Amino acid sequence: MIAMAILMKSIFTLFVAILVWMYWRYYGPQNFLWMSDIGLFLTLGAVWLESPLLISVNLCAFLVVELAWNLDF
Repeated sequence: MIAMAILMKSIFTLFVAILVWMYWRYYGPQNFLWMSDIGLFLTLGAVWLESPLLISVNLCAFLVVELAWNLDF
């Protein structure tokens, strides 16, 4: 069970690392000021720390705004 959790954390971390590398290469560092990217980094931290507080903050701070933006788009 613990090995599966570490595997899932590692896969998510690898995904974020590849995403950051690609975004940095094509869009530059200013792209990481978007709320969705900040939410992604908070989610990564929450996954590794296993922190329900960080997930809750992420949900309360970004979900409504991101959903509204997507609906408007």
